[in-house]
Amino acid sequence: MSEVEEVRFRDLFVFYLQKKISFISYPLLMAIIAALYSYTITPIYSVQVTLVAVEKEPFSSSFASQLGNTIPGFSVAQEATNLGTKLAQMESRVFAERIIKKYKLLPLLYPKLWDEDKNNWKKADEVPSPYYIQKRFRESYSVKRDLKSGLVFLNVDWDDPKIAKDWADMLVSEIDEYSRQEDILDGEKGIEFLNQEIQNTSSAAIRSVLTGLIERKANKITLAKTSTSYVFKVVDPAFEPELRSWPRRRFITTLGFFVGLAGIFSYLTFSFFRQKEII
Repeated sequence: MSEVEEVRFRDLFVFYLQKKISFISYPLLMAIIAALYSYTITPIYSVQVTLVAVEKEPFSSSFASQLGNTIPGFSVAQEATNLGTKLAQMESRVFAERIIKKYKLLPLLYPKLWDEDKNNWKKADEVPSPYYIQKRFRESYSVKRDLKSGLVFLNVDWDDPKIAKDWADMLVSEIDEYSRQEDILDGEKGIEFLNQEIQNTSSAAIRSVLTGLIERKANKITLAKTSTSYVFKVVDPAFEPELRSWPRRRFITTLGFFVGLAGIFSYLTFSFFRQKEII
């Protein structure tokens, strides 16, 4: 380091010492502002439900082979329960709109825009579109699957802890009911179609296979109607949180302090070199 650079560094250090009040007061001021700001943020409460997929009885390899050989174009995948599909359904627009309508969630989604007495929107020109209504609801929850453990985690975030807990329970119940009704309808239509196919074929082998398939669909319908847990079994249920998940006020305050410290450091450094006409 040259003598000139040592002088500049020493002068800069002395300059910092002269401005020590600024080094202390400005970060503290920013920390106070950040802390006050954190109290204006709407608190968010998080609820998590841990689920595991209910195992369905798979096709036996011999029966699947028999179906494939007897009925061209038949795929075992048509009967397989696709967990990925169920997770996608939970985050779909159709599923969200179904729940919003069934449980009349508009007053909870838009409390400031909804008139409780009139049971309608306060102002006609402020009515959100159906797209933004379902989008707001879908943004309140997420579904993640752990590929290693096979567990599914449903997370709900809302500004009311009781509502967050109720919605978590509701979502689990509704995907079960949604899938239940879907499989019952699919099974009934399948049985109707297979009965027609039996009437239209004279092959004893095909009749035997179709009869077996009808029996499986009938069992599937019975399972859908009688199972307590159809798609997911709850491993760890939802509970009403007592502590908010956001804002993290200590983090925001600390961040404000260091932002203030970095800001005053940059400002004083720039001021020093500008005075020395180096930049």
